Amino acid sequence: MSNSRIPITRMRSLISQSSGSKRTGGWEGYIKTQINYLKRTNNSGIAWQLARFYALLGNKRQALDHLELAYESHYFLVPFVGAAPLFDDLRGEPRYQDLLQRLGLTRWLEQR
Repeated sequence: MSNSRIPITRMRSLISQSSGSKRTGGWEGYIKTQINYLKRTNNSGIAWQLARFYALLGNKRQALDHLELAYESHYFLVPFVGAAPLFDDLRGEPRYQDLLQRLGLTRWLEQR
């Protein structure tokens, strides 16, 4: 079976190639614009989306803070945290590993 995961560096590259990112200061500007927008909205997936964006920016602390909030709010996508390539940079973090254990996703700890 082939590994269809897209490396986070490739995701950053794809975002930087989009026309919207060129108008907002590259991929980092685009992500920061999305973060500011999400902070002004009110929906149940905000913490999950913010965790994804902060992970893209390499801000591990904020990514983990928002993953914790998504977990506490029982957001339906949280069980996919182990498989999401956006969070690959977090795999060595004790808070991330603890979250996977609380979710019963210890197999993802062993695979990395």
